Amino acid sequence: MGTYATSRSPDQGVRIAYDKEILRNGWLLVDTWVPALILCSAYVSTVKVFLPRYMKDRPPLDIMSFIRAFNLFQVLANFWFAIQVGRRTYFGGSFSWLCQGVMGRDDPVTLDLLRLLYVYIWVRVVDLLDTVFFGLRHKWTHVSTLNVSHHCIVLLFGVYGVRHGADSHMTLVVLVNQCVHVIMFTYYFFASFGDRFRKYLTWKRYLTGIQLAQFFVLGVHSVLPLVFPCPGLPAMHSIVAISSMTFFFIMFARFYVQTYGGVKQELSKIPVSFGCKLLVENKSL
Repeated sequence: MGTYATSRSPDQGVRIAYDKEILRNGWLLVDTWVPALILCSAYVSTVKVFLPRYMKDRPPLDIMSFIRAFNLFQVLANFWFAIQVGRRTYFGGSFSWLCQGVMGRDDPVTLDLLRLLYVYIWVRVVDLLDTVFFGLRHKWTHVSTLNVSHHCIVLLFGVYGVRHGADSHMTLVVLVNQCVHVIMFTYYFFASFGDRFRKYLTWKRYLTGIQLAQFFVLGVHSVLPLVFPCPGLPAMHSIVAISSMTFFFIMFARFYVQTYGGVKQELSKIPVSFGCKLLVENKSL
């Protein structure tokens, strides 16, 4: 079983992962919630209000070179971070697959992992450009509520984790998501070349299947600490993860059915208050 600080009570609840001295030393976005909330508000306002107004009477921009560079960056960054996180946790570290309590805040291994996860938050900040690129190309149907909300939720999820202990059972959410991003953005990179690689990219529908499998597996994994004793892990960690995975599973299941067909009668009964209209090109976490 993984390690955790035995001096903490298992029901202590959510706590700040770093001492204030460490947080004040350049840890933007995690010292308080204010910067992250401001960033998300600015992002939503930009892609839903200001960018549509700015581009209303302007032609779509030819920014395919920037998009390819963006996709390639996402592939390389997520691949590197997945290796680094994996070797510090489940593949080379002491993390338990079934129950991993929050590690000690003063432990050097813990701080190394949390610093790594903190830097990864900035990869997710760069990921916000995904929606901006859609707007600059007049792909307004891609600037869906789901596309916008998932970027904000994932960013806030990362901030929550670093503030309150991502060095725990929830680390698997980050690791699996990084691996899925490698697959996704590899596809998007080659798809950006058009007909040149089209014959090799006939598996697009399976991207959504991979995403659904991700949400389901991580949702089940997040339930385990609520069913079985898991010392050192606040219940709020599981609640936050389960809520996020459930939201995305429902929305992408509906998207899959609407796009590729399936058991429409069943999933169409799921209430949707977000007004999203998704296309195949929409990207996930």
